[in-house]
This record gives sequence, C-alpha cells and structure tokens, in this order.
Amino acid sequence: MRDTVLDGRTRDRQGLTMLEIVISLILVSSLLLVSLQASGRLLRIQSIGSTAVQSRELGGMWLDEISAMSFQDLESSGTFGLETGETAGVRSAYDDVDDYHGYSTTSPTHRDGTAMVGFVLWSVSVSVTPAVYSASGVTLTADPKDPFRVITVTCTAPDGYVGTQSTLVSDVPDDLPETTSYARLRRDRFTFSSDRVLDVVVPLRNHPTMGY
Repeated sequence: MRDTVLDGRTRDRQGLTMLEIVISLILVSSLLLVSLQASGRLLRIQSIGSTAVQSRELGGMWLDEISAMSFQDLESSGTFGLETGETAGVRSAYDDVDDYHGYSTTSPTHRDGTAMVGFVLWSVSVSVTPAVYSASGVTLTADPKDPFRVITVTCTAPDGYVGTQSTLVSDVPDDLPETTSYARLRRDRFTFSSDRVLDVVVPLRNHPTMGY
C-alpha cells in the first residue's frame, strides 16, 4: 500500500515537471519572438538612418558642385537652362547654375566622370528655380531675371528611400547692408601665379533683419 502511494506521488511530481517544461518553453518562445521583432525593428531603423546619412552626403556633394558655378551664363545673360553648345547630360560643359535644371542620373559620377564611390544604383535629380525674396519669405518664380535661384537635389536610394536637400544662391554683385542681403553663399575667384585660377564658394555669416 505504501509503495503504491509513493509511486503515485512520484508520477504526480513527474507530471508536474513536464508541465513546467511546457510552460517554460512557451514563455521562452514568446520572449524570443518579442526579441526578434524588436531586433528587426532596430535593424530597419539603423538601415534607414544609414541611408539617410548617405543621402545627405550625396546631396551635399551635388549642392557643392552646382553652387560653385556662375549664377548665370556671362555670354547669354537672361537665358535660363542650357545654352547653345551645351548638351543635356554632359555636365563637363555646364558653366552656370541653371544648366543643371532637369538633370537626372543613376549611379552618379563626379563632374570629371569618375564614379562616386558608394552610390551605385542611387539616382539623383536636380531642379533649379528662379526666386525672389519678400517680407513673406522666398517665393519661387519663372522669371530668369530674378536675383535668386533655389537649387533642389533629390537622392533616391536603391531601397526606395528618398532624401531632398535645397539651397539658395543669389546674384550679389558686392557687399550689401544686412537689412537687404539674404545671400547664404558667395562665389569668389582667386588668381595665382602662372595664370592659375581657383573658384570657391564662401558661406556668408550675415544676420539679416527680417522686419518683424
């Protein structure tokens, strides 16, 4: 009789242990599922963050290149877009900002044709629009004689991420009072010996009065 009771208790303990194992497996599986989901979200966030950084880098390189160009063609003043002798897609012939309007490419290259490392299958498109400044801010126009250009570069990653950057350039002939100058950049030319010339884009640190 005693042995029978002990055997029953042993079976009860064995059954309880199996139940605990099953419950533990369910809990562990649930925790693993939650952990994998969290890891997946983290990886997606990190991937998007990395792509966004690349997009800013690529857009910045294009804005630097375009901003270094003349505000307008010195030989065809008043003309917007490509001038005679310039071919769409041939950037080496571009000599002013609005030549880039409507330009687009995939797997972008530098102006000299060398590949931009790390941006295979990326797409770049450029928009250049005349603009004016008023009390309400910058207003886009269609008049090539207006004193501003808004340059917008859109970069599309192979995974579909789209990043857009813009900058404002102006045709500022000389120093202006801070109340009337809203230019962010100025193109300067330095001439050295042996007829060497260096074109640079200088950021302006003025603080215009907005008239509030």
